[in-house]
Amino acid sequence: MGNDDGGVRITDARGSVAAFVAIKRDITGQRREREELFHLANHDPLTGLFNRRRFEDRLRHAIQRHARLPRPMALMLLDLDHFKDVNDTLGHPVGDAVLQEAAARMLAQVREGDTVARLGGDEFAILLESIQNTDDARAVAERLRHSLAQPYVPVGPDPVVSASIGVVPYAPQLSDPGEWLAQADTALYRAKSRGRNRVELIDSAVATGDDAAVA
Repeated sequence: MGNDDGGVRITDARGSVAAFVAIKRDITGQRREREELFHLANHDPLTGLFNRRRFEDRLRHAIQRHARLPRPMALMLLDLDHFKDVNDTLGHPVGDAVLQEAAARMLAQVREGDTVARLGGDEFAILLESIQNTDDARAVAERLRHSLAQPYVPVGPDPVVSASIGVVPYAPQLSDPGEWLAQADTALYRAKSRGRNRVELIDSAVATGDDAAVA
């Protein structure tokens, strides 16, 4: 007869237990499969960074933590300038290699506790949770801009690709991740429209809506 411990009791004619057979199952493969599925659902397959879904989840958790323990943090959106030209002239395999190299550079510039994600195409997002103030966020963005403007091995020695970066420090009125992302998208648009390869910072803590200050 069966046993709740995952084994089987074997009894003799008098009903006494004559033997006990333990049954064990190796679930290593199942666990590995679940981990792989989780990774695929939350990461960009090309760069290995978080995808949009996972990044927005990280934003929500960061906002919740801020409500309990306020501390400076900032959201950064960036596009790779002239990336379309790379794809059109050199082909998508070279474009993919550039995206992978750019992702590696971003990871090298941020600090432990920060989150880097690829939202799609050549658009990336970074959540800075290890900053001291707005100037700190701008300094990180400038380091990223400088790093991403360096020549890419798959492209050649000329610095064809650069980065436009929009930065928005967190403020209480941005308690919805969508609002925060929208502000960062506005900052990114300004960076691109004002010449590219630059950083634009919107400080929503001192202004709102169209009156948001641009540093």
